[in-house]
Amino acid sequence: YVYLKGTTKKDNLFGLSGLKKWNDIVVVEGELDALHALVKGIENVVATSGGALTTELLQSAKEKGIKNVTLLLDNDKAGESFIKKSIEAAEQMGMTAFVATLTDAKDVDEFLKNHTGEELKSIIDKANTAYIYQLRKMIMEAIDEQGGEGGIIPDKNRVELKRKVI
Repeated sequence: YVYLKGTTKKDNLFGLSGLKKWNDIVVVEGELDALHALVKGIENVVATSGGALTTELLQSAKEKGIKNVTLLLDNDKAGESFIKKSIEAAEQMGMTAFVATLTDAKDVDEFLKNHTGEELKSIIDKANTAYIYQLRKMIMEAIDEQGGEGGIIPDKNRVELKRKVI
């Protein structure tokens, strides 16, 4: 990535200055993801330039009145870890975080090579609140880690899951 002279990626949320509405943003990782979404008619997409959201990145968004952040980060291990950090940053800034998930593509750019902008908009519109996303993730991890069959969590592990959720 190349940044403006004298700046770093932690200083800029790519695409923030071109927003049409000042309430919600959709956050992707790469600039190409944001640009491809814009070309396909998706508004208010900004990019972290390859990482998690930080309070520094969100500061200028908050100053512009952004209240809701929908995370649509890459469908890989790094993206998963970025989601957790990004939720924490949004909450620290007093923003509401939502999480949208791509299931059949690594990132937005790849998704849009085989799908329409309307299909991407549908995924964004169906984003879960951060809390629902985190709860579903914990449940799936409990099932996977404990070998639960058919989506059932073994009795001995329900207590541990309940403790984590609380």
